[in-house]
Amino acid sequence: MSVDEKVLADQAVDSDIPYAPPPDLVYVGEREAVETQIRVIDFSNGTLVEETCPTLPDIQRYLGTDSLTWVDWVGLKNVPLLCNLCETLDVHPLHVEDLVHMDQHPKVEDSDDYTLVFLRRLYRPAKHEELQSDQISFIITKDELITIRETEHGLFDPVRARLRNSRGRIRNMGSDYLAYSLLDTIIDGYFLILADLEDQIEDVQDEILAKPEPELINRLHSIRSDLLIARKSLWPLREAVLALERSPSISTDTEPFMRNAYDHTIKLADSLDFTRDLLNAALESYMTAMSNRMNETMRLLTVISLIFMPLTFLAGVYGMNFKHMPELEWRFGYVGLWGIMLLIAATMIYIFRRIKWL
Repeated sequence: MSVDEKVLADQAVDSDIPYAPPPDLVYVGEREAVETQIRVIDFSNGTLVEETCPTLPDIQRYLGTDSLTWVDWVGLKNVPLLCNLCETLDVHPLHVEDLVHMDQHPKVEDSDDYTLVFLRRLYRPAKHEELQSDQISFIITKDELITIRETEHGLFDPVRARLRNSRGRIRNMGSDYLAYSLLDTIIDGYFLILADLEDQIEDVQDEILAKPEPELINRLHSIRSDLLIARKSLWPLREAVLALERSPSISTDTEPFMRNAYDHTIKLADSLDFTRDLLNAALESYMTAMSNRMNETMRLLTVISLIFMPLTFLAGVYGMNFKHMPELEWRFGYVGLWGIMLLIAATMIYIFRRIKWL
C-alpha cells in the first residue's frame, strides 16, 4: 500500500469516508499462490450439503439461510473473487487487504457484523527441514464461517469428518463453535511440534553422553531456530485466543470451550519454556562433554611430555660430544643408557597409571 493509500485508509477508519482497496490488490506471501479451491459445507442438525463452488453465485446460494455455512477457501490465486465474497459479507476493505497479505501476526479484530481472526499454523515440510508457518484466517458471522488458507494441508479434515458423521455437538452449535473446533486443531498442531522438538533434544542428548561429535552442535542450533519460530507464533496466538474468548461473536454456550482453548495456549507456553530449558541443558551437556574431551587430550599430551622430558635430558647430555666424557668410552655405556631410559619411562608410566592419568 502506498503512502497516499494508507492515509485514505486511516481516514476511512476514523470517519465515514468510503474506502476501497486498490483494484490491483494481489496476494502477498512467501510462497507462490496456488489455484483457488472453494469447498462449502452447509449444515444443520439434520442435514448436510457439501459442494465445491468455483463461482461467487455458487457460494451466495448458501449465505443468509437458516442453516450454518462453512466456506473453506484454499489458495489465493483468485484474489478478485475473494474481494467479491468479502464485499458480499460487508467486510471492510482494510480487512480484505490483511486477508491477502500473509504476514499477519495472530490477532482478532471485531466489527459490527463479523469477527476477523488471524492465526498461524506451524508445520515441517520435510523431516529434516526447518519449521515454517502459514496464515489461516477466519471470518466469523452469525451463520457463516469463512476460512482462508494459503495451501491445502489436511489440518481441518478431522473437523470435516465430525460434521459428516454428526459426531458430538458440532452440528447443534453455531459458527463460533465451528471456529473453536478449527482453532483447537491448530493448537493441537503446536503440541505435536513441541513434542517432536523435545524428542529430538532427548535423542541428541543421548548421543552427547555416548559420543559427543561436532555435528551435534549443528543439530542443537537447528532445534533452537525451530523454537524461536514456534515462540514467534505462540505468544501472539495466546493473546489472540484470549481476545476471541471476549469477542461479541462468541456465544455464552461457546465461551467455556474458548476458555479451554486459552488454557491450552498457556500449557503450550509452559511446554515451550520446558523445551527451551531442555535445549539449554543439552547445550551445556555438549559443552561439558567437549571440555572433558579436551581435558583428556591435554592430559595425554602432558603425560607424553613428562615421559620424554628426562629422556630428552639424558639424550642431550650424552649427545654433547665433549672429548673428555668417560661414559662414552665404557664398553656397555650405550646399552646402559638405553636401559636407564627404558626404566625411567616404565616407572613414570606405572606412576601415571596408579594415579589414573592413563
